Amino acid sequence: MRKLILFVALVMLLGLVVACGSPTAAPAPTSAPSSSAAPSSSAAATKFSCTDKLGCVDIGPNDPIHIVYGFVTSGDNSTLGLDTK
Repeated sequence: MRKLILFVALVMLLGLVVACGSPTAAPAPTSAPSSSAAPSSSAAATKFSCTDKLGCVDIGPNDPIHIVYGFVTSGDNSTLGLDTK
């Protein structure tokens, strides 16, 4: 039994080290698609530099953004998720 507990603890520790290991290099930023409309302000014309160690996401002005959540919305505890929604 003691060996099993030690093995499970070792596997959990190894999983934690792998999951929280050193971050990989962020992918190179892609160039924005060309548009016929010129930016209206000088702030929009400046080049953004991503300095976040996890990386950045480019979202275009007409790209949809999906907001999701993980709460219970059916069954006995549905009131917990529906009021949060």
